[in-house]
Amino acid sequence: MEDEYESLPTHSIPVHLAAGALAGAVEHCVMFPFDSVKTRMQSLCPCPEMKCPTPVHSLYNIVKREGWLRPLRGMNAVAAGSMPAHALYFTIYEKTKAFLTGNTAAHSNSLAYAASGVVATMFHDAIMNPAEVVKQRMQMAFSPYGSSLECVRCIYRREGFIAFYRSYTTQLTLNIPFQTCHFVTYEFIQQILNPDRHYDPKSHMIAGGIAGGLAAALTTPLDCIKTVLNTQQTATVEKDGAKNLLLKATLQYRGFSDAAATILSSRGYGGFFCGLQARVLFQMRMRLFLKTAVRQITGSSRRQASTLSHNELRRLFFSHFESHNHVIVPSSSIIPREVDDSVLFVNSGMFQFKDIFLGSQSHLTRAASIQKCIRAGGKHNDLEDVGRDLHHHTFFEMMGNWAFRNAYSKEEACRMAWGFLCDVIGIDPARLYVTYYAGSQKLGIPPDNETKDIWKRIGLPDDRIIPFKSENFWEMGSVGPCGPSTEIHFDRIGPNRPEASRLVNRDNSVVELWNIVFISYERKPNKNIVHLPATHIDTGMGFERLLSVVQNVDSNFDTELFQPMFNKIKTLVPAEIPCYSGRVGTEDAEGRDAVYRIMADHSRAVAIAISEGLKVNHRNYWRVIRKMIRRCLLLSTDKLHFPRYAFSELFPVVADTLKDPYIEVFDKLSEIEKCIKKEEKLFWGLIDNRWVNFDKAVNKVQGTSLNGESLYTIYEMTGLPIEMICDMATERHYTFNVGDFHAYLADHKVKSRTRDPPKSFNHPDFANQNEQPKYEYKLLENGEYEFPTVSSSVYGLFSSAGRVSSLQPGHGFVVLKDCQFYADQGGQEGDTGMLKVNGKVIFEVESTMRHNGIVLLRGEAKETLREGQRVEQCIDVNRRLGLMRAHSATHLLNWATRQLGIGAGQDGSHIYEDHLRYEYIVNGRPNSIEVEKIIQKVINKKLPLTVELMDYDEAQGIERLQSDMINKGDYPEKVRVVGFGESVRDDGAVAVEACCGTHVLNTASIGDFAILSEKLKRHRVRRLYAVTGDRARQVREYTRQIIHKLRNQGMTEDEKIDWNMVHISGEKELRKLTNKSKKSVAVENQ
Repeated sequence: MEDEYESLPTHSIPVHLAAGALAGAVEHCVMFPFDSVKTRMQSLCPCPEMKCPTPVHSLYNIVKREGWLRPLRGMNAVAAGSMPAHALYFTIYEKTKAFLTGNTAAHSNSLAYAASGVVATMFHDAIMNPAEVVKQRMQMAFSPYGSSLECVRCIYRREGFIAFYRSYTTQLTLNIPFQTCHFVTYEFIQQILNPDRHYDPKSHMIAGGIAGGLAAALTTPLDCIKTVLNTQQTATVEKDGAKNLLLKATLQYRGFSDAAATILSSRGYGGFFCGLQARVLFQMRMRLFLKTAVRQITGSSRRQASTLSHNELRRLFFSHFESHNHVIVPSSSIIPREVDDSVLFVNSGMFQFKDIFLGSQSHLTRAASIQKCIRAGGKHNDLEDVGRDLHHHTFFEMMGNWAFRNAYSKEEACRMAWGFLCDVIGIDPARLYVTYYAGSQKLGIPPDNETKDIWKRIGLPDDRIIPFKSENFWEMGSVGPCGPSTEIHFDRIGPNRPEASRLVNRDNSVVELWNIVFISYERKPNKNIVHLPATHIDTGMGFERLLSVVQNVDSNFDTELFQPMFNKIKTLVPAEIPCYSGRVGTEDAEGRDAVYRIMADHSRAVAIAISEGLKVNHRNYWRVIRKMIRRCLLLSTDKLHFPRYAFSELFPVVADTLKDPYIEVFDKLSEIEKCIKKEEKLFWGLIDNRWVNFDKAVNKVQGTSLNGESLYTIYEMTGLPIEMICDMATERHYTFNVGDFHAYLADHKVKSRTRDPPKSFNHPDFANQNEQPKYEYKLLENGEYEFPTVSSSVYGLFSSAGRVSSLQPGHGFVVLKDCQFYADQGGQEGDTGMLKVNGKVIFEVESTMRHNGIVLLRGEAKETLREGQRVEQCIDVNRRLGLMRAHSATHLLNWATRQLGIGAGQDGSHIYEDHLRYEYIVNGRPNSIEVEKIIQKVINKKLPLTVELMDYDEAQGIERLQSDMINKGDYPEKVRVVGFGESVRDDGAVAVEACCGTHVLNTASIGDFAILSEKLKRHRVRRLYAVTGDRARQVREYTRQIIHKLRNQGMTEDEKIDWNMVHISGEKELRKLTNKSKKSVAVENQ
């Protein structure tokens, strides 16, 4: 698509209408005399002008013979028709072109231009054709009509309404090739003369003139036919008295072929080129003027426009970079598809291109995007800063363009940025300042004078090109790609402010708009910086800030993205609460404006997160989202007296402001509102019962001093914000240090991720390890399982000192090339067993662990073991079977709690031999008995296990999948999807999950299932213990025997009930019987 200056950049329908109407009327009137000459020369009626050598001589002859007003007859008719016709033409052309080129990255798209011209011409000619008929009959020599209105009446009376459209198809036949030729030629010449599409009247005039003249010459034969149809003249005239000649006005030619045949028979082939010179002269000057006039009118409108909508700004940005051969890449999810410990949410525009910067191959060379970002977790966390000032956000959008592997130069990057800001969206260059890298002796990098010179060539004076050091050197991290940058800053106060240069990077009145990074270096682990073989360009521009600039408001929060939310909040608070006024710091003494900002900002982040599928069981992510929701609930009720349960009413407004770029927010509005209402109910329930929950939690703590662990225990048990816990602890006179809590929380997170791999372990050395043998087992007809003996070479050996070529007797690690052992993963404990050589145990496997995707066997070498040696694997079959039964039962538990509507997903699990712990998010009233019954039914149905390997995206699309597949990096290239039934895609499939664990091959193999207990782990999360196989049968039998004994004979004082062996269905009755037995003993002892 063209640069937006070339595309009538205001994108405003009223401006297009006005520009087209004014320019169309003026250009027709200015060149009208030459059009009269052309009409007379093309008509069949003989006239003196036919003998003149040039159109200028013809015009002079008409004026001399008939007076200077004669060439202007019919001008009022064409003016009246051309204004609406041209207004409609330019509007439809621009809108059609924008639609047709909306998804192409080609700079020159002639087919789209031609198609746009065709569509616009059809509408234009429908209005213009009647005016053309009247105009040409008024232009004719010997025309009998006194005025245009008289001409209209006479034509209608004598020939009917059809006379005004007799030449319409001919006009289309003429105009479609004319406009196609004209616009393609115009765009082609502009591409040569003005490739960057800056404002250049000279190039417009030259391109418009040449294109108009060429198109006119090629279509003159069709114009001659149109003239004959419109004028309906013959080659004869009649006398009226002694002097006057009268035009015959009767129907002579009915259509295209009739008129063409008459021209050919009366004038020969040369008759089709009558008036060629006049037509070319008319069209060259007309098109030259028309293009320039329209550009001037729309360009002036653009430069004077004070605002663009956020949707217009997005489209202009994409159009600009499409015109420079960039591929428009949609925003990726805010949830990183690959595991990245450095971020919780995607927080920058370049994140989805990170692999390319790090060396991955890609077909992309130029890209542009507007990326959704959330900075509310991980290293970059702006959550606590939101509200305090006018520019921090948790959710924001980052505009950017990228060039990979020297796709374009520094100068191109700077010119594209400057062109967009100044030419496309009309920012005053007098308010812009740029910075460049000043160099560093310490790093050994010279000043970036190349960039400084680029800005000079673009036209900036020296005092607007400012050097900086650290501010203009970008690094991805402590190691990795880095490079100098240049930034474009905007002065919010006004143009040409003398002190503005000194305020860049120093004062908020001069704000950064665009950061352009030239990634040309790499920092090595030893801190040295070396040149990269190729330069990448990474740019970023905050969408909200740029919108505030083009909408001419003081801050991001004053734009159309936030004002509707402020207005909605005001309708929900008491009348005495003032409207949002943009105050900060001491001016906002009561903190009300800060809360306005917090609510508007956080609601956008929450809406985006939920629309992307985040749910309460996505613990790490939801913890942040919940914090934002609860922060809004607490602060709004405190500072604004906002109704407790009204926060959800804000989200229809949020969805409305985001629906155009992110329709999924609007589509999932009901789901978002439902989620918010649940969180409101949950939170206010916690607040109302906070003292009860606090006291219960504190009872587990010794003394009146709360250390970090104690605070963490209260935090986990109550679900209250730590700030509120501290306030409550203070009120109850407990001593504490909140820093201890944060230190303990950080330590707890580290410990939960701690692994204990061997020293010097380099996982790429074992990248070809094969784990498929762990899945190779059979279910025999008698219900037993057969595990084959798998032989493998020893891939690697590790002792306490590191990697060794031979492992002496003692503890160490073994890596096998083809591994049958299942490593501790996904909650399932790893296998144990032995490695044998010639039937003799050579290594006893005590545990199996996974590190960086590689399976390691940890245990004790009984004899010397050498790398490359062949060994036989003997897993502990009974242990594996117990783990398989428990793992499959865990999947069924997840499915059953969802089926009964009491669970909203798994929160955690641990799988032992025939014993499991399952944690789920509460969604309804717990009912363990019903859960157990539904699982027993599935066991009795003897459903087979189905396993399918598929791509990540295909797995995500399975409707019955109960896995929450958030991070793509957590899964291999081919995802293993398991379920019970004939196919994981069948409606009858049960417990469909993405899982790498080992499972029974038929639900009947689980044997039995019994729930032992269920209790609250933390707020809204319950923990359930259950057993499978023979252990489940033993539990049922033990419970039955104890109940029978208590009912019939009671128990002696020495006998005690093993409550860990009591089935949950019998627990209630057992407790009743034991209480009854105790009372009986007490009565007997009285």
